[in-house]
Amino acid sequence: MVNQASAITLHTLKIEASVEPGEQIVENIKLFNDQEKPLVLYPFTEAFKDSGDESGNPTFVPVDPDLNALPNWVIFNSEVYTIQPGEYLEFPVIINIPKNAEPGGHYGVIFFGTVPQSESRKSGVQLGMKIGVLVIIDVAGDAEEDVSLLSFQTKAEQSLFNHLPVTFETRLQNDGNVHVKPSGVITIRNLFGGVAAEIQFNSQDGNLLPQTKRKYEDIWFKDLQFYDAGAASDSNQSFFDKLQLEWNNFALGYYKASVKMNVGRQTENYLMADTGFWVLPWRVLTIFILGLILLVLLFKVYNYSVMKKAYQKAKKDLAKESKTKE
Repeated sequence: MVNQASAITLHTLKIEASVEPGEQIVENIKLFNDQEKPLVLYPFTEAFKDSGDESGNPTFVPVDPDLNALPNWVIFNSEVYTIQPGEYLEFPVIINIPKNAEPGGHYGVIFFGTVPQSESRKSGVQLGMKIGVLVIIDVAGDAEEDVSLLSFQTKAEQSLFNHLPVTFETRLQNDGNVHVKPSGVITIRNLFGGVAAEIQFNSQDGNLLPQTKRKYEDIWFKDLQFYDAGAASDSNQSFFDKLQLEWNNFALGYYKASVKMNVGRQTENYLMADTGFWVLPWRVLTIFILGLILLVLLFKVYNYSVMKKAYQKAKKDLAKESKTKE
C-alpha cells in the first residue's frame, strides 16, 4: 500500500505496535521522489485525535515538547532528508517508550513536509505539502475495555428502498483507555428466514479511539459495476433509466439485517443488534404486472378467436348436415 502527496510517494501508511514501558521500536520508512528534481523533506511529529464528528477521521495537533506524549518519543536520524529524482530513500525511525508511559493507547503522526514545520507555525498556515504516517501504540498495563453499541440501522433510518445497495450505519462508543478494531459479520435474511447475503462489518479495519464515538458504514450490494450513485440520485433520469437501475440491483421483499461484532482485545466481547427494511422495485413490478395483464389479455383474445372459429366451423357443419337430410 502506498500514499501519495503530489511528488511524494510513501510506502508506509501506519505503524501499530503493542509494547512494554521502556521498550524501543525501530521502524523503516520508505519514500519515493516522483518529480524530476531533488526533493528536500523535513520530518516532524504531531498528535492526532478523533475529529469529533463520528467519521473516524483524525485531527492533527501540535504537542508541547515537554509533555510525555507519543510525538515526543519519536527520534529521527536527521533533521532533513534529500531524495534525488526517481529514487527511493529508506531510513529508520526510532520510538522510545518511556518507563513511566501511561498504560493504554497513544496516538501520533510522523509528517514529512517540504517546508520546516517551524515556518508553518510562525505563519499560522500550513506551507508547502506534507505526507504522514499514523502511529498507534498500545502500552501494556491496566487496559480498560468498555465499548457499547449505540445503534444499528439503515442509513438515515430509511425503511423502504427501490433497489440495492443498502447502507448500514453502526454507531459505537468507546469509554475505555485503549483503541479497538471491531470486526464481525452482518447477516441479511429474507422474509422466509433464508440468508440473502453476508457482508463483513468494518471492512476498512477502522479503529475506535478511546473516549470517542464512531459511525461505521457497510454496504450490501448486488454488483457495484451496475450501480451509479450519482445516477440513482438524479431526479432527471427517465422512467426506463431507473427501471434498468432497479433491474441491475434487484431485490424484493422484507429483509432483516443482524450484526454480530467482536469489540474485545484481551478476550472476545460480542455485541449484537438487528434492523428491518423493505425493498420494493416498483418500476420492475409495474412492468411485470402490466406484462402479466397483457399476457392474460392476449390469451383471452386468442381463446376467443379459437372458440369463434370452432363455433363458426360447427355452425357450417350443422348447416351442411341439414341440407344433406333434406
